[in-house]
Amino acid sequence: MKTVGFFSFQNYSKSQLLVWAATQLRLREKKLLVADFNLPSPNLHFLMKELGFSQAFSPGFLDYLLFFQDTSLASNEPGKYVFKVEEGLFFMPAGNCPSLDYATGILDLDLKRIFPLHGPNLGLGLFRFLKEHLEGLVNPDFLLIDLPAGFSPISSTIIGGNIFDLVVIVVEQNDNHESVNFIKGVLDKIGLRTFLVRDSFAQTSEFLKTLTSL
Repeated sequence: MKTVGFFSFQNYSKSQLLVWAATQLRLREKKLLVADFNLPSPNLHFLMKELGFSQAFSPGFLDYLLFFQDTSLASNEPGKYVFKVEEGLFFMPAGNCPSLDYATGILDLDLKRIFPLHGPNLGLGLFRFLKEHLEGLVNPDFLLIDLPAGFSPISSTIIGGNIFDLVVIVVEQNDNHESVNFIKGVLDKIGLRTFLVRDSFAQTSEFLKTLTSL
């Protein structure tokens, strides 16, 4: 299973690019698991409708984290947070959004406890556990993850854990390019493979070639 993270300092374009990549990989008969970890600004539950997702009131990544926060245990049923969209395509949404329950859950979530800046990082272990179990459950060719935009505990922890085969950095025209270059430099130093997508996806053919060669 190849794990690909989609990161940017804004939200919508990286989510659009992820869905485009998923569409292209499905045309090549690749088995996919798409996950929305962008808890503050979830987009994929809406964009995934293009690929057939229509599950209402769906639990997702937020519920997985809240279960851990409430019990200090990783759920031994990660499959209940994943939905089969069609044969060969599975989706873990951010959660039941938009809804009051989702908004309440976001406010209740203690990211500093799960993804601390110092000391043992519970979140990284939790993600590794989730990834291992989902790989066994779904056995996809690709895991595509929509990461929170900008500097966030979730993105920093998971990217820093050096478990991605590729991190796609989507650069908007009005982005802070100093921050983008800083992030890329950090990822290069820890040995992570990155790909910058600029100019409103003008590089999509080159990106697709990189993606399918993993």
